[in-house]
Amino acid sequence: MLAKLYERKAGYLGFWVGNFKDIEDFYKYIQSFYCIFEEDKEEEEYNPEYNFLEKDFNKELEKIFSVNKEWKKDFQELFEEYFNRFEYDFGVTFDEDFQICGNSEEPTDELEILFKEWEDLIEPVKKFLGKDKFDKKYNCFFGIPSCKYGGAVKKISNEWGELEFLGNVEEDFYSNDIAEEYNS
Repeated sequence: MLAKLYERKAGYLGFWVGNFKDIEDFYKYIQSFYCIFEEDKEEEEYNPEYNFLEKDFNKELEKIFSVNKEWKKDFQELFEEYFNRFEYDFGVTFDEDFQICGNSEEPTDELEILFKEWEDLIEPVKKFLGKDKFDKKYNCFFGIPSCKYGGAVKKISNEWGELEFLGNVEEDFYSNDIAEEYNS
């Protein structure tokens, strides 16, 4: 099922933009959270901001899976030790080491402001848009290198904000063979 939603392809960046009330909520939305068992709680990897104890982890999974998606069964198997809400909402998986994301303090339509830390994306996004500004103002963006997204979900709105898929940007700086291999 998931193979229909996206393909791993060097040279393409699955590209989303949005607006979140609190930018920390955006970062929590796109990151993975891990299950920690009681006996592992003392280990230095335990961070209550990014980890859940098993009972809390299962409560969070119930919330996620309350939104019924066609790919629910695939993700129930996948999310045994971790979950990522973005992945479930859009039906796409990715390696967090290769994600591209950024934000601006205020919503903007100017690429130079939103991509201040990702200058190599400005020209490919300009080419993709056919102009040097967005049609709307956004305060965050998210990209998955070497991912050509074709899923049916184009936009989500939740209690924190909204994120919409703009398209697949052709670029080869981040979306290369290495990212394709790791995101498989």
